[in-house]
Amino acid sequence: MDLNRIFHDTKTFAELLDEDIEKFLSERRFRHEHLNLEFKRQFPLRVGGRYDIIDICKYIAGFSNEEGGVVIYGVADSIKDPNTPYPAYVTGLSQAPSIEDLSQWVTQRVTPLVQSPAVRWFKVNGKDVVILKIPEGVNRPYAYTEPPSNSLTFFTKTAGGMKELKSDEVKELYWSAIIQQADHIMRAGILRGMDVPRPAVTCPASSDHSDLENSAGLGLH
Repeated sequence: MDLNRIFHDTKTFAELLDEDIEKFLSERRFRHEHLNLEFKRQFPLRVGGRYDIIDICKYIAGFSNEEGGVVIYGVADSIKDPNTPYPAYVTGLSQAPSIEDLSQWVTQRVTPLVQSPAVRWFKVNGKDVVILKIPEGVNRPYAYTEPPSNSLTFFTKTAGGMKELKSDEVKELYWSAIIQQADHIMRAGILRGMDVPRPAVTCPASSDHSDLENSAGLGLH
């Protein structure tokens, strides 16, 4: 998906001006159920005033596991309610992490290494709004890793927000990534003029992947 088109028909994310974001927010052109868009009143904080890094990074990992997405901080989720007038839902930010902090969190807490989101500050109705544009990942699946245990937590975007995946759902996510990568390799071979047969392997709907594992010559334990 072209995330630039969420905001503007012709401009890229880097070309957007304050007035473009103000128009986007005031007109509410997005669909209510937009799966590539999230609104947050503030950057989340833990007790003691420290940023809730896992809450920030889970959106980066989750959107990277899908088609990418955008998180807008400084705008309340009530923007989706047509009875809430503009600019009541533009809350503005009381504080925000630096680009350096965000980049460090992504590098240290999201695995495998993912492209850092593009981050921009805007002024809307005199208030600060920060937008993170998170591209689709190329080495899926991605997970949040918690130091010092390095335990992995996988997320994916749903209509209700970010969902933490259960073990069987993580297995499905891995298989989907394997099949997608195989498809990309096949397409690249075709573009190079190679005679590449399309594999007849598909991921079963059930949780039993024995046929897929046997066909691929792999074992998943």
